[in-house]
Amino acid sequence: MAEFDAATLLAKFDEVAVRIARADERKVQKFSDVKKTRRLIHPLLYLLVEVKARELQAKAIIARQAAEQGLNVIIGATWAVTSLDLPPGIMFFKTMNHLDAYNMWVLSKKGHQFAAMDEESFGIAATSRFVAATTHPYAAAFADVICAQGKAYAKAFPYPAKVRVTGTPRTLTYRPSRGGDILVCLQSGNINNNGRSFEDMVAHSLQLSAMPLSTRAGKDWVQIARSSIAHECEVLPLVLGTINALAAAFPDRRVVVRAHPVENPDTWVFEKANVVRDTNDTIVS
Repeated sequence: MAEFDAATLLAKFDEVAVRIARADERKVQKFSDVKKTRRLIHPLLYLLVEVKARELQAKAIIARQAAEQGLNVIIGATWAVTSLDLPPGIMFFKTMNHLDAYNMWVLSKKGHQFAAMDEESFGIAATSRFVAATTHPYAAAFADVICAQGKAYAKAFPYPAKVRVTGTPRTLTYRPSRGGDILVCLQSGNINNNGRSFEDMVAHSLQLSAMPLSTRAGKDWVQIARSSIAHECEVLPLVLGTINALAAAFPDRRVVVRAHPVENPDTWVFEKANVVRDTNDTIVS
């Protein structure tokens, strides 16, 4: 498979980070800047999806639970749903970066209310600095409720918002039994991105920073992104070795490898016949 040299990639990252930081002329925005008005809504829940293969099953869990509570549920692509003039309801955001904050500002003028959760923090120890680096103050202010994945995240939340511990739907997807299959999930979307150059991926990621890159939270975001790239470079060969070892240890069982939805699956080449790539992203009800 392709080689990913950490030193080379991190040097490229640093070059892009300097360029993006110099171009970042945003002003520091505060939670207290937002003045919300009373908004009357219909019993509608809009579930926004960015990447179907990554999120749709989790959204199906929320949809079922919401429908059981009497809400009408609409699931759609984020960029499509947020651009339409839809009846006022609850918009559910999966992240709270500065693009989400802008969308909330626009949609608030159309009468919508907002629930928000940082699904991207799943599996991450959410320190107060991590949450501050990934949460735009306007998104926190516009949100009528913040759904926290756990008590630690709720305690670390840096703004005086309405935070409720709900867990995360990504742990509750409906799945059929895989029998004797061994499932291995990959996580190398930063260094093995599909359809974008490494430099473009870095630029896009850094521009999602909740705060200007000159601030402490902005610098923390840069370090979070940089460390994730270093981590992927370190772990990727270990994962490949693990897959090969599993295939050799269990020759009568399939080792099913599921690539991250944004990474290039063609990078992964396996010698053992019992290693297969998982391409199924359907919902099982």
